[in-house]
This record gives sequence, structure tokens and C-alpha cells, in this order.
Amino acid sequence: MFKILYEEKEVKPSEDLVKSTAHLFRTLSIKYLKLYNGVIELLELLKRKEKNIYLLSNAQQVFTLYEMRILDIEKYFDKIYFSSDYYICKPDSKFFEQLISDLNLDIKKSIMIGNDPICDIKGAQSVGLDTLYIHSNLSPEIKHEFNPTYKVMNGDVNQISSLIIN
Repeated sequence: MFKILYEEKEVKPSEDLVKSTAHLFRTLSIKYLKLYNGVIELLELLKRKEKNIYLLSNAQQVFTLYEMRILDIEKYFDKIYFSSDYYICKPDSKFFEQLISDLNLDIKKSIMIGNDPICDIKGAQSVGLDTLYIHSNLSPEIKHEFNPTYKVMNGDVNQISSLIIN
């Protein structure tokens, strides 16, 4: 979007200028940035249990990776997939299949955790993944019935480990 705005003003921006503009805009527009209680503990537990953690996100990489670094959580992820890099978004099964194929995942030993019943849950189910839905303050309104493998309807991240870790 910033590239288009520059070009409309007859400026030919470099990729670095576009990224810097996006970072500045995002930095100035953030009111607060924090993790939900229990997130670090869950990530650390998964790592201690030698689980791989992947992120499949519809967020824009230029914003989100920067924020993950500020929150010091990028280090927990073995691989990160942003829709902005692949030009495809959840719930499209092709996005999930990209991750599964690239990483040679065994879908019977994998689970998608997400807070969107359509993008995260139905998308993951379309490729045969088990799912855990966590309802958060950012979750969209639930308009249709859906059946994740597991549910945490009160947003308590601390409940996740007892549901998915053997």
C-alpha cells in the first residue's frame, strides 16, 4: 500500500523506503503491544517437550515480524509463514498445504491452534489437521457452528498445554 501511495505522488521508492515507511506507520499507530498471559510459558513448555512450532499467519510480515522481535518470541518458532510472502491466505487449503509440504509434516502428529473459526479452524480441518480454537478478544464473532478438536472459550492460554501435550 505504501508503495502505491508513493507512486501516486510520482516517487519511485526503494524496497527499503517502503519497509521503513511501513514500520514507522505501524510504530506510531500501536496503542499497546503485549502477549496474553501464559504465552511464553506455553512456548517454553513446547520447546522443552521438543515440539516444533510453526506460525501460519495472515498478517503482514513487514509489521508482524518486527512486533514478534519486540516481544522476543520469534526465537520460539521453527518456521514462520506470512500470507504476504506467499500471496495466499488462510483459510485457503493451499496455504496449509504449503507448510505441510515444505516441512514434510505428519498431519496426524500436528495441530493448528488459532483464534478464528473460519481462517484457522476450518482451513486446517480442510487439510486433515486437528485443531484447537482459543477464543480471544481479537476473535471474530462466531456466526456458524464449527467443531474444533479442542476448544478454550475463555481465552485462557494456560489451558492449552493440558489439552495438547501428552
